[in-house]
Amino acid sequence: MSSQQRQPSPENQFQHHPPPPKSGAGILWIVTILFVGAIGFIIVKGTGVLAPREAPPVESAADAADLGIKLDIPQADHMTVYEDPDANVTEVTEDPGLDIPSTGGKGPGGPGAVGSAGTNEFGGAEGPITQTVPRHTAPMEGLTRFFHFKSFVVEGKDERHTLPYFLYKPRAPKGVKWPEDAKFPLVLVLHDARGIAESGEYLLQDSVRLNYPAFIVAPVLPEKMIWSFPSEIPDDPRLKANLKAKQGLGDAVQLVQDLINTYPIDPTRVYVMGCAEGGFGAYGAVLNYPETFAAAVVISGGWTVKDTPRMKGVPIWAMHGDKDKFFAPGLSMNVLAYIQQMGQRNVFWKSYPDIGRDCSNQAFFPRALWPWMFQQKKK
Repeated sequence: MSSQQRQPSPENQFQHHPPPPKSGAGILWIVTILFVGAIGFIIVKGTGVLAPREAPPVESAADAADLGIKLDIPQADHMTVYEDPDANVTEVTEDPGLDIPSTGGKGPGGPGAVGSAGTNEFGGAEGPITQTVPRHTAPMEGLTRFFHFKSFVVEGKDERHTLPYFLYKPRAPKGVKWPEDAKFPLVLVLHDARGIAESGEYLLQDSVRLNYPAFIVAPVLPEKMIWSFPSEIPDDPRLKANLKAKQGLGDAVQLVQDLINTYPIDPTRVYVMGCAEGGFGAYGAVLNYPETFAAAVVISGGWTVKDTPRMKGVPIWAMHGDKDKFFAPGLSMNVLAYIQQMGQRNVFWKSYPDIGRDCSNQAFFPRALWPWMFQQKKK
């Protein structure tokens, strides 16, 4: 077709090329476009006026707040064997070096591993129960031996199935007696794609478990199941593969409610922590269960900013490594930026320029994190 044949009519020329505005309006129009573009750039980069607030420095939280059950514990305290008859743990007589961070990876089951059958027997008039095979048998790796292995029956709409989980119960050191009516926080730890729950390991460090005694629960999903995922996600085939995966966060919340009804747990101080796949789950907890969780710690996770208007009711501390090549830091950073702009000030962001996907990295568990998290309380 010749250039003469392709020439638009005068009417089409007007539609595609409107007359320039008057000089004054033109300047205002250009300034507006530049301003909007700058705001968009700021949001994408996560810097400037819309950047999420930086997490408090470590030094600001060196002294833990008095949370009602905080104890001055002598360093000679040791983790001892559970008294519970169903405990699947091994007695230890010396502190096993809890301040050494995990190296990650699937290790041997160890004394705390799940056996060929769970600790509970199921069945009854309600119908059959599908037995779930956990993705990992030692989610806290070597420290799994300090957790009870249990199995919870999830009541679904059309079926019932088990959710394997590991539970740590706080206990007073020798010579210390807690008040009979004392209630403790509960931390829900969501594992990553490998089935490793790194946060559960760091919660057992001396500096944390002795100053902030708490119940810790780490449920374990089967393969090809995820905690939670947004209904929309940027065009990335690796991420979109999760859109159709079955989600298990609702099962974990059912478990949390059961634990609250069973143990001396303060329902106003329930927290969720997770890295990578677990980080997405922590954002899902903020979005879908704000009445349950008093705070969320998100490591190397992400979500869509479309849901942020419904995510401003729960305090969040999020962290990400800048060298993460799987989940872009902006998937988490922009969520916090939008939440802050909507009025939620108790959200913090921390990026680490030299870290990639490393859920076991000690940088993701700074000293300031713990007093911040355990101070949060539902009204």
